[in-house]
Amino acid sequence: MSSLFHSPRADRKKWFRISCFQLLMAILVFSVAAASAQDRKYAIGMTIDLTGGSTNRLNSLSSASPTAPNLLYYGAYPSISLTSAGARSVVNGSYSFGINRTESGSKLHSNSHSANLGWNGTLSRNWRLSLSDSFSLTSDSGTFNAFRAVTPKFNEPGFVFEPVARQIVSQTNGASVGADYTIGGSGKSSLSFTGSHLLRTYSDDAAPGFGLTDQQQFSGGMSYRRKLGKDSWSLGYTGSYYKFDQFQNVISHSGQVGYSAPVWRDLVVDVSVGAAHTRLQDSTDSYVGYNTSVSLQKTLADNALALYFAQSSGTAIGLGTISDSQRLGFSVNRRARNVNIFVDISAYDTRGRLGNTYAVRSLSGAVSIGIPVSRSVAVQGGLQYQRQDQSSLYRFDQKRIFVSLRYSNPGLFTFVR
Repeated sequence: MSSLFHSPRADRKKWFRISCFQLLMAILVFSVAAASAQDRKYAIGMTIDLTGGSTNRLNSLSSASPTAPNLLYYGAYPSISLTSAGARSVVNGSYSFGINRTESGSKLHSNSHSANLGWNGTLSRNWRLSLSDSFSLTSDSGTFNAFRAVTPKFNEPGFVFEPVARQIVSQTNGASVGADYTIGGSGKSSLSFTGSHLLRTYSDDAAPGFGLTDQQQFSGGMSYRRKLGKDSWSLGYTGSYYKFDQFQNVISHSGQVGYSAPVWRDLVVDVSVGAAHTRLQDSTDSYVGYNTSVSLQKTLADNALALYFAQSSGTAIGLGTISDSQRLGFSVNRRARNVNIFVDISAYDTRGRLGNTYAVRSLSGAVSIGIPVSRSVAVQGGLQYQRQDQSSLYRFDQKRIFVSLRYSNPGLFTFVR
């Protein structure tokens, strides 16, 4: 596969473009963090996954033949993290690299990168501010996440589609800012303001005739939340502008009503319903769709569980332009003294709108079980499966079985300054 670092000038321009957003947000986060850098506790962590196993052959244009021989593959996935916590703010940063090699004559090799940087803190009694930036460069985000036991958050902006079958490198950068204002002294009512920018570019391997186009999304919104005991209600609005290099630009407005409540111990149910009006910028073509989401989530220390369904109207998925989509998923990430369990299963079904002719269905899943052999080392084994529908231009079917050796120490170095 081609690498972004060795691609022609046009690809380097894309890299420069995406790096500028990353650099500006990083400077902003570090500038805000430096202003509150007194009496802070720092923790530097490291995780390394060494993985090997067997996979069916993934053809670059179609799904693997049922009679194709299984191939051996191996990979390494090192990560480093930094946490800085003070009395009024927290800074989190991480970087991960992945190298995957398959022993075949088709050069099924890939390198992946991801980085995250975030700051959140208290500005006053009533105001809280958060800044974040995330970046990824990969031709197979599903495998990159599965082998690191990372579950993407379904309720955050992002692209669900990846052109895995063609081994095309996609670069994604997302930056966001959020501000929360608590009304009065009771803390029962609050206003939230959000702004975000999402950028997706593809390497020069991408063929414009197959719906892969560089695109950007600008969004802003506000919401009101009211607590009623342990329950809470919310009312919100979001406006989005989608810019596509090879298609018409799109404007979308959506409103939603939400409800959240604990159902048992740390389990929280969230329900949201709303509508979205989406139109082409330079045309009268438009339509009204519906947004719905239901989730059941639990997060406590190193244990997380999520079950969700979401229906979205007038969004960009990374293929073509605007689509309506349905997503369903289940994930568990549990670390205990005697066993580590990771499960991530998701599916989506999308159909194009406003002249977008592309539709795709996908199912992916990863399961691994780890047995700790020491406080920081575990031996793991698992399965991964990815499939995109046969009606898709990017259809494929991939199965993997793997074993891995994991070293994880989130507090490798700690100090106070």
